[in-house]
Amino acid sequence: LGYRYQSAASAEQGLKLAGELHPAVMLVDFNLPGNDGAWLAASVRADPLLAGVRMIAVTADASELTRRRLIDTGFEDCW
Repeated sequence: LGYRYQSAASAEQGLKLAGELHPAVMLVDFNLPGNDGAWLAASVRADPLLAGVRMIAVTADASELTRRRLIDTGFEDCW
């Protein structure tokens, strides 16, 4: 299909890779070691070069409160 993926072990590493690779889409685990997915989303949205990246949060917490927080933080959706 032509897709490539890159994984990161932390939000900080994810932000660094995003800056290097300029992905079209990021699937982000909300519960990351260190800074969480919300921090990563806010950091990506604050960078003018990455602000257009589509971000989807991946979490086991299916509550509406968590979904709303993720959307408010900068994610497009969550699974």
